[in-house]
Amino acid sequence: LAALSVLSSLSDWSPLLTGSVLAGDAVEDDPVRILIRSDDEKAVELALLAMDVEYEPVESSERGRSFRTVLQTECRGEDVLITVTNSHRAAKPVPLCGLSEKGLRRLLGVD
Repeated sequence: LAALSVLSSLSDWSPLLTGSVLAGDAVEDDPVRILIRSDDEKAVELALLAMDVEYEPVESSERGRSFRTVLQTECRGEDVLITVTNSHRAAKPVPLCGLSEKGLRRLLGVD
């Protein structure tokens, strides 16, 4: 439900659920991992601030025009890692691999 809440709250960026929660093999301490593809990571950060969501940047990297920023936050008592990247602009884009809000709603049987 934490993943669904984050996916819904950040729906303007078409976020995807990834990682061990998606794979169904998460253990108690595994964070919910969300992937957002955007050319403007600051817009995502501003949206979190506008929602009064506290977060901490925990990783940031740049390679040429590509960037990757990981933000750590909490939702419903669960750790959440939000990765914001523009890797679709890279020479070899990372394939889209994840579950959308709509797909997660369907999987959970939540409308």
